Amino acid sequence: EIGLKEIPDIYICHGSFNAFVTKFARKKYLMLYSEVIETALMGDTEVLKFVIGHELGHLKRQHLNKEVWLTPSLLIPFLKQAHSRGCEYTCDRIGHYFSTQGSFEGILILATGKEIFSKINIQRYIDDAHAENGFWVWFSEKFLSHPHIYKRLSAIKNYAEKRY
Repeated sequence: EIGLKEIPDIYICHGSFNAFVTKFARKKYLMLYSEVIETALMGDTEVLKFVIGHELGHLKRQHLNKEVWLTPSLLIPFLKQAHSRGCEYTCDRIGHYFSTQGSFEGILILATGKEIFSKINIQRYIDDAHAENGFWVWFSEKFLSHPHIYKRLSAIKNYAEKRY
């Protein structure tokens, strides 16, 4: 449905709630950590749809192929991290396409864990994080390859509200 020319090989490895795509010798791979599968086995397949959609989004948007274009980031501080954060927002939207519910739950699990995410009020989480948002929170993100979780939740919530 996402329109990839080739489906990557999928592997499951032991680890916390996460996933990634990679490329080796022109072959693409999707790695799912065991907690993503465990969440689906507990009955929440929507999260799995989101995670797989998000990761396949990296392949669809050719994020793995654009590393060469980031050569200027060797001279421009934080450029590579900013590009990576933008890629994450894009792929969150692609994952959202495959599962609206899974997009909120999947991102929230990254912040709270697979056991308690369902007990968290997403809007309150976002509001509390925004209340604590200051210079140091802003500055700390410049060193990260992924946006802060509350920003991802807020962005996907805004996207969902505009989409529907």
